[in-house]
Amino acid sequence: MTVFFVIELQGGLCNRLRALWSAHAFALRYRRPVVVIWPITAELACAHQQLFTLSSPVRLISVDPSRPLQNLALRVTRWLFSSLCLGLNRPADAGEAWGRPPRFAPRWMPFQWIQTCFEFEDSQHLAAPFIPLPALRQRVATRLNEARFVGAPLLGVHIRRSDHRFAIAYSDTSAFIAAMQEHLRRHPASRFLLCTDDPAEVVPMRTLFGNRLIWSPSACLDRSHQVAAIDALVDFLALAGCDAILGSHLSSFSLLAARYGGVPVTIAGAPQTSHAS
Repeated sequence: MTVFFVIELQGGLCNRLRALWSAHAFALRYRRPVVVIWPITAELACAHQQLFTLSSPVRLISVDPSRPLQNLALRVTRWLFSSLCLGLNRPADAGEAWGRPPRFAPRWMPFQWIQTCFEFEDSQHLAAPFIPLPALRQRVATRLNEARFVGAPLLGVHIRRSDHRFAIAYSDTSAFIAAMQEHLRRHPASRFLLCTDDPAEVVPMRTLFGNRLIWSPSACLDRSHQVAAIDALVDFLALAGCDAILGSHLSSFSLLAARYGGVPVTIAGAPQTSHAS
């Protein structure tokens, strides 16, 4: 029986938060030691300590592969798990995730090293184990206070672009505009809090919606810089603090923000099937 798990997180901010939430649920359910590795990579160049604290039995460790000793330790440990058949597993998708260890690995396998960005254990019933740092919570509170009018619903609008080809293909600008206009028809006093990784999206929105649109430019959109991850978490929390979210197709950022804030989410222009990534 597997008695010790190492989970190496992959992907960007919300992919990692989603998998971390699952690791928390897994540790509580099976009562086994779980260590989570948070690698500092070009996709997310920020240690978790710069973003949040953790309230969980999981032990979370940030590792910077650009530092020779940390990179060597990570590579050697991966190699040992792989070469000695201790359980280097790479689930290809959520359908192959390792929610039940006896099913995922032989019972004799004492350790497992899992590389994933998916939700592998149901954690919907649990509060998030990550607690944003006070300075970031204050930034979010200030932003939401500036965005809100008394009695005016606030819709968070998350337009994902960059390298997300599905969001670009399905949730295009016209789909967002149509959904926002429909929202205004039903809720004429509404305001929109826009979060996007593409500043070019702001111009057509500002032209159509004027001062109803609230947007705060990010200091940096380059994921290889720490400040980009911090700004992304602020955007995430701001979306979660809205009354509802209009999100992008297959964006874990949109869906996880809605889940974290306990608010409804609608996906602009997207088919109603598939999993977020």
